[in-house]
This record gives sequence, C-alpha cells and structure tokens, in this order.
Amino acid sequence: MIASFGRPLPRVVLTGGDPIERADLFELMATARELGLAVSLTPSVTPNLRAPVVTRLAAAGIDSIALSLDGSTAARHDAIRGIPGTFAATLEAARSVRSAGLGLQINTLVAEETVDDLPAIARLVAGLDIIRWSLFFLVPVGRGRLLQGLDSARAERVLRWLVDLSRMAPFAVTATEAMHVRRIAVQRLRPAGWTDEAIARTDLGRGFRINDGRGVGSPLSVRAAGPAPPASRGLSRPVA
Repeated sequence: MIASFGRPLPRVVLTGGDPIERADLFELMATARELGLAVSLTPSVTPNLRAPVVTRLAAAGIDSIALSLDGSTAARHDAIRGIPGTFAATLEAARSVRSAGLGLQINTLVAEETVDDLPAIARLVAGLDIIRWSLFFLVPVGRGRLLQGLDSARAERVLRWLVDLSRMAPFAVTATEAMHVRRIAVQRLRPAGWTDEAIARTDLGRGFRINDGRGVGSPLSVRAAGPAPPASRGLSRPVA
C-alpha cells in the first residue's frame, strides 16, 4: 500500500517500543527495500543494540538510525530515562551507527527538565556527526505526565533559538509538536533577507504556504536570501 502512494516515495520509519524485538524486523526491512522504500529505524538503547547488530542493520539496507538523547551528561540523561547507564550506552550506539556508515539522527525531549540543557546538548550532538537534531516538545501522556511542559513564553524563546541555530549548525534542526515554529521562522528569517520560498524549503519553515481556498498551497512573495548569522548566536546561546 505505501509503495502505491507514488513519487516521491515515502520513507518507512520502524519504531516502537523497540523494533529490534520483532522477530520479523529484517523481513520487513527487506520487503520495504524491494519496493524501493527508504527505511529508517528508531530503536531503544538496550543490550540488543550492539555494534554487530548495527552492522547487520546497515547490510540490510536501512540508511539511518535515530537515538534519543535527553541530557548532555549521564546524570541528566539517565534521570529522564530512569535507567542508569543509558547515556553511555547511547553514545556507544551513536558511534556504532556512524562507524557502520549510517546516518545518525538524535531526538531530544523539550520540557522544563531539559530546556536549560539544550545548548549543551547541541554542542554534544555536533560532535557526533549527526545528520539531524529533532526536538520533541513534551506531550503529557504516559510517563510524560510526570514531566512539565514549557509555558508559551518560554516555548517561544526556545523556538527562536532553534531557528537561529538552524542557520549555522552543521546538521538539520527540526521541531515536533511545535507547529508555530513556522511563524517564528518567517519572523526571524524575513528581516535577514530570506525569500519566502527559501524559508519554505528549510526544515523548520517547511509547510509555510498560503492556502488558495481550494486546498492548494503556494509560497509567498520572493525576497533575496541573506547570510547565516555569526557563530556566537548558535550553539552557546542560552535559550531562556
């Protein structure tokens, strides 16, 4: 069914829980690749995720793996995850992913418990040779009900920082459960001389369109794209 969606073909992301626990994981990946679908994996960092397994995953044809990193230190990350040792295991898994030639995405929770640590996490992931840093704003369900989300003012400041960071970071930056980042991207990038079409092509500005009333979106007016900001506005800048 997915392969019938037409081109460009969608990407299949196998997640969970822990997809490595599935006995048919490699069969699923093989079928997806036979259909021409790109495959990514978001596993849990458990003893199952060892270097030989990562090498086998790469040989099976996936092109990227996403890992969660919610703190810049063992104390911070392990406190969020609730299991001692997961920080070190995550860094080891990240190195295995890159050694296998796979793209590495890092997912990070954005909540009151992590927000002050985001610049330090950004510096950490910059050294992991990642392709994407994906920030997930807290949805208070399940274990998330034990954490505290950001208020609107602080969320706004974080998203402004992310837009600025995205202009100079050596990796893509995306935000989930923060749709208003598109408005902030427009507000931050237009004064810097970016075209609206250029903003719409960025990871954070994607989806920036005007609906013509018939369900058809089109980019807004065109301006000249501007330069990236100086590095001092990036990885070390506080977010609140």
